[in-house]
Amino acid sequence: MSESNLATDKATESADKVALDDELVAQYLASSPEFFLRHPELLNGLRLPHESHGTVSLVELKMQRQRQKIGELEEEITQLMSMAAHNEKIFNTYGQLYPDLIAAQSLGQLVRLLSKLFRDQLKLNAFALKLDTAFFEIPGQYQEYSLDKSTLDGLRAHRIRNDDHYFGRIMQADKNAIFGDAAIVNSVALIELGENGCQGVLAVGSANANHFVPEMDTLLLDQLCQLIAVLIPRLLTLKS
Repeated sequence: MSESNLATDKATESADKVALDDELVAQYLASSPEFFLRHPELLNGLRLPHESHGTVSLVELKMQRQRQKIGELEEEITQLMSMAAHNEKIFNTYGQLYPDLIAAQSLGQLVRLLSKLFRDQLKLNAFALKLDTAFFEIPGQYQEYSLDKSTLDGLRAHRIRNDDHYFGRIMQADKNAIFGDAAIVNSVALIELGENGCQGVLAVGSANANHFVPEMDTLLLDQLCQLIAVLIPRLLTLKS
């Protein structure tokens, strides 16, 4: 056997021995939790490499990890509390709006109330109500609130798909069709109106690309759109 092969074999044997020894030590410590109780001097005596502190003891490392975990939990709790406060604000805002929506005497009045909600109160960049021209007779003064069936079908096929909503980013062509060329919109919420979206869609847009994301809770917006879908047929004539 050549010297190089012999050296390689020894290196492999040494590596296997280290791995085996590590495994045995790990198994022993896992099965003998009282080991450090019998040898308390090791807790402070052992020094472990650390990225920013050079070396630390086992106790210091454990305390650091506990502090890190506590910090992560505190941050998570803060985020949950912030989300809960935000949802409560939206819930109260919607609740105050419902009586006015129910009392609306025209589509124009309904749209103005919704626009005030999303733009002024919730500070979103864009709002649009797009009704299906194949479902409603839409008078001339309300044409801006309409969208032809083929365009709506395209949104359903490429965005909403099998759900009744879409939350996320949007392509320029879809943005222009819904909000117009001037709107600064980088993420949207699209909610279908009526059974299988037969009435059209309600669209809300934000300049923040991460404002509307797929994992968002849709409950409050779904409930609002269910009410809108009941009200609109009272204000417009359905096509026969």
